[in-house]
Amino acid sequence: MARRRVRLHYIANESSRKTTFRKRKKSLLKKVDEISTLCDIKAAAIIYSPFDSEPEVFPSHPEVRQLLTRFRDMPEMDKTRKMVDQETFLRQRIDKAREQTKKVKRENRDKEISQIMFSCLKGKSVFDLEMRDLHDLYFIIERNLMELEIKKQDKQEKNQENKLNLVEAVPAAAELGRMMRSVFGEGTSRGMEYEADAVPNDANVVPNDAGYGLDIVAATNVFKGDLEASPGRAPV
Repeated sequence: MARRRVRLHYIANESSRKTTFRKRKKSLLKKVDEISTLCDIKAAAIIYSPFDSEPEVFPSHPEVRQLLTRFRDMPEMDKTRKMVDQETFLRQRIDKAREQTKKVKRENRDKEISQIMFSCLKGKSVFDLEMRDLHDLYFIIERNLMELEIKKQDKQEKNQENKLNLVEAVPAAAELGRMMRSVFGEGTSRGMEYEADAVPNDANVVPNDAGYGLDIVAATNVFKGDLEASPGRAPV
């Protein structure tokens, strides 16, 4: 069962307030001990309350006194850099909650205008919309068009990169063809097959700067067939 979120407010009932204080004090001191042990740091706690005659000190009076002396000896700027009082802490919490609320409102507004946009695409008239809705609708459409344009440019850049990689692979493929012809001999039937495979055709040829082409798929298939037919033959 999930724990119920505790509402932070002053507990009017003294008995309930005292019970809550005992539990929270024990938990707080336990956390201070845990962080000191796990992270090997110096930490201390001093708790005053109307329910105890003496303040609760952790871990001990000498260690707390030593930490307080060390803190007082620090430069004023370092001492107050991360120090906040209750008012500042609450103000920071309020500002953070406001930012989160604004973000949720923007997201809800975007979803609402997107629904209006899809309704207009299905035939709903834009003349029924208010000026604010029309303005937001224009903003959403422009943003979607911009995102589509960015995706289009990315795709074009990828296609261009693939073409460049293919052109760079042609010299290596041509060298493979020459190696095959040198192994099997240019005058043999198999060597002539490789020469024929190196002749450009309209479907599978990638021209390079020298003006010749190579059918990479066909040459590779023939090379595999030779290896299967002559297992003792190895390319030089």
